[in-house]
Amino acid sequence: MDIQNLLNSIFFPRKSEYETDDKDHLVSVDNDTSVGIRLFIKDVSYPTILFFHANAEITHEYDDIAEMYNQYNINFIVSGYRGYGISNGTPTMQSSLDDSLKIFSYVKEHLEKTNNTNKLILMGRSLGSTSTCHIMSNNEEKFDGAIIDSGFATEYPFLLRFGVDPESIDFKLTDGFNNLEKIKKYKKPFLIIHADMDEIIPFSQADIMFVESGSYNKDLFKVNGAGHNNVISIARDHYFSKIRDFIETL
Repeated sequence: MDIQNLLNSIFFPRKSEYETDDKDHLVSVDNDTSVGIRLFIKDVSYPTILFFHANAEITHEYDDIAEMYNQYNINFIVSGYRGYGISNGTPTMQSSLDDSLKIFSYVKEHLEKTNNTNKLILMGRSLGSTSTCHIMSNNEEKFDGAIIDSGFATEYPFLLRFGVDPESIDFKLTDGFNNLEKIKKYKKPFLIIHADMDEIIPFSQADIMFVESGSYNKDLFKVNGAGHNNVISIARDHYFSKIRDFIETL
């Protein structure tokens, strides 16, 4: 079985039906290939979150959520993947990891050019945890903290959803995104957010990340009564205040 092709199938790209505006930026990631990101910079004096969304979302669907971050005095930048929204190309496991580093560099340079010198925090939801963990393992000295929302330590939950027994195919963590090993090596502040009733990525994955993380300042925020796709609507203001409190510790 081709593990990489199997993992590539967790991407569900779709084009945006929204009009573009000055919040949209295209980041060149390869020859003739660009990934769209969307910037919600309310004030250059605010800390900024660089956020990687889940596998069935697009950047324009985060406008309302971005406004909530802005209300908590946090700038918010949301990134897509190849083939999503205004991006072109075809997403794969490897391209998403490679592209995340280029997107991070673009955002860092943009913030510096616009005199935004406050804290920079990485954040990823679900599949977006892979991009976040990859940057965590490559650029730890260039940002201030990381947040994983509904993310995964291993690919086991996805393989099981595909009806594949990881042991039967001799699956190794290095065959996949390798989130867990990257989290183990990460030392800076780390916030993990996860629903206790997540039906796609079980809460046990958050437990593994928390226990195995090498962070000197880590916290696990369990959202009781929520599933994979309604963490914010269940936690409501507590979600944003938890993130704001985390940023205040950086």
